[in-house]
Amino acid sequence: MKGMLRFPEAVAQDPAIDVWLERQAPELGAIARTWFRRMRRCGSDVRELMHDGCPTACVGDAPFGYVGVYRAHANVGFFYGAELPDPAGLLEGSGKRMRHVKVKPGKGLDSSALDALIDAAYADITQRLAASPVLDVARTIRAEVERASASLREWQEADVARPGAGGKWSRKEILGHLIDSAANNHQRIVRAQFSSPLVFPGYDQVAWVEANAYRTRGWGELVELWAVLNSHLAAAIESVPQAKLATPVAIGDHEPMPLEWWITDYLRHLRHHLEQIERR
Repeated sequence: MKGMLRFPEAVAQDPAIDVWLERQAPELGAIARTWFRRMRRCGSDVRELMHDGCPTACVGDAPFGYVGVYRAHANVGFFYGAELPDPAGLLEGSGKRMRHVKVKPGKGLDSSALDALIDAAYADITQRLAASPVLDVARTIRAEVERASASLREWQEADVARPGAGGKWSRKEILGHLIDSAANNHQRIVRAQFSSPLVFPGYDQVAWVEANAYRTRGWGELVELWAVLNSHLAAAIESVPQAKLATPVAIGDHEPMPLEWWITDYLRHLRHHLEQIERR
């Protein structure tokens, strides 16, 4: 699962793809359209986007196939093609992961074999996503941050600077605490891959919020920093080898728990404080 490519901007249907397909030369455009429509039909969880100039099909945000048009041929490509069964010998390429099938107008093509490759690529990425229980946590973190940051960016300083009842943290300071949490948990996730067990210090949450002077920082700066740090943390989660999820991790005085537990708990903690910010 290490280093799985992710495109969180993938959508159910990207109008830019159909515009792109219409702009291609008729014969080559027809080839690309046929095979990309075939990818779209793989399942209800297929999403898409334009990536690197090519229509790209994903399961959720994980890509499995694409089409490209060149001067005299079209490519039907697969992000993990090097690991797909290819009894017909259609796949070309020598990279570590990616392979493609070159399709030329008027030339013979084993369409059933290419059809089977698309099915295999869809099944392969689905299995990859299911193989690690924390991948869904990473996807949910990305989704929560994307959803929340869109509304948080609309708020003004007056909306976020006022302290809570009884001198509790302001919205700005709660978000600052979430920034500290992301920074600390990223360290835990990475270090647990190189030390077993991992014994890691806790941190004084109030002191960190004070030390980082979140109440005096610009709201827009904090929202962007929080979003970027969580994207960084989600990428680290996606790259954790399966065997490392069982690494015992002891934080401060807390009893040792598997790394997987800490990753799941991070999402719980994130949602708890987001609710405080959004409902205040």
